[in-house]
Amino acid sequence: MDNFLDNSSEWLIRYIDGELQGEDKLRMEKELENNAVLKSEFDSLLVAKESIRMFGLAQQVAGIHNEMMSERRTGRTDPSKKATVRQLLRYGLLAAASILVLLVGIKTFRYFNLSADSLFKEQYHVYELGSLRGFDTTQHSAIEQAYRNKEYQQVILLSQKSDPAGIKEEFLEGISFLETGDVQEGIKKFSVVLELTKDSSENIFKDAAEYYLSLSYLKNKEYDKALEIMRSIKADPRHLYRDKITDSFTRQVERLK
Repeated sequence: MDNFLDNSSEWLIRYIDGELQGEDKLRMEKELENNAVLKSEFDSLLVAKESIRMFGLAQQVAGIHNEMMSERRTGRTDPSKKATVRQLLRYGLLAAASILVLLVGIKTFRYFNLSADSLFKEQYHVYELGSLRGFDTTQHSAIEQAYRNKEYQQVILLSQKSDPAGIKEEFLEGISFLETGDVQEGIKKFSVVLELTKDSSENIFKDAAEYYLSLSYLKNKEYDKALEIMRSIKADPRHLYRDKITDSFTRQVERLK
């Protein structure tokens, strides 16, 4: 289960199908208890599985109905099938109604469970330091090492002692504030990065700071500010995070206003 986070849907399907045993099953159940996003995906998969089952029944009924109509047209109707067909047609209508209710239920569930926190958790992933290329990795190596070790409080302490702090350090400190739950300070740090890179047309920290600042505003329920940045990112074909801001995601943020 080492690749669980990268293939959560596959593991969920295996869990639903009863294929997980032992430690894998226990880990999945623990994840479902503690991970709201994963639990939401699990619930959706259960609904989808039931919908598919009901759709299969509806298709079966439709096949029998087509067979009956074909026999009537040729004058070779089997009387013994009439009662069965009527019963199955009734089941088919119930199946179709159930599918409709399930689909509406999915949309309703997602609508009423929509929140700034749920959208933030869905979109947010901690920045991977390994993607920083083309910069001096010897300066402030203690900050980078602390970040790689996920020692975010230490990153903040070391960055604050660095005078002056560079663009990279300000950015890593901003991410560290998000990881420790201080969204307000994260907003300040990403804003500093943008100020330091405002005259730069190509800077990976500028693009990253814009993206994480938009998520920070979302987390802080400042939806207008979040949407302004998201739309700016989406409108820039060269932006490194353009593909992460989908139309579906921005529509969900708009619904929170």
